[in-house]
Amino acid sequence: MKKTALMTTGVLVLAMGVAGAASAHGDRGGQRGAGFDMLFQQFDLDADGKVTADEVEQAKAQRFTDADTDGNGFLSPEELSAAATAMRAQADAARQEARQARMMARLDTDEDGQISAEEMAAAGPGANMFDRMVSRFDADNDGAISKEELETARAQMGERRKGGHDGKMRGHERGGWMPWRGQNGQSDN
Repeated sequence: MKKTALMTTGVLVLAMGVAGAASAHGDRGGQRGAGFDMLFQQFDLDADGKVTADEVEQAKAQRFTDADTDGNGFLSPEELSAAATAMRAQADAARQEARQARMMARLDTDEDGQISAEEMAAAGPGANMFDRMVSRFDADNDGAISKEELETARAQMGERRKGGHDGKMRGHERGGWMPWRGQNGQSDN
């Protein structure tokens, strides 16, 4: 019984680690399959580019030992929770690191390892975006957008989403996401 509980707990700890690793690299915007890279980082103990059953068993045993903070050979609910929290923190840190690397790759156009003010300005919303917003939302034509004008614009957009601006139902209101398709999937035209 104790051996079964020990093995079950070990498998749970391993599963949490693999799931955490996969989520660390498979987050929105990440590359698909990056969780497999993380798997190799965690389980390819001899760094030979292969993961063997023995390496997985060694990694599971080490993970269990690390989680068993009182060394009694069992994981209490508190130890399991602490291990899960630590794995989540590792996954979050890996996700943040990956996100920062993607941002640096996108923003650092001269690839000097730093982001200049010019690179940051070129990447962000420019004057064109603000000009378009002013032309749409500036009701009193003073060249600025007031909070009231923004609230009015938000309400108008909400009405359009509901189909209130021209009386036509939108695709999502007919059960689909393509406004040019009717209920049966055929074109309205």
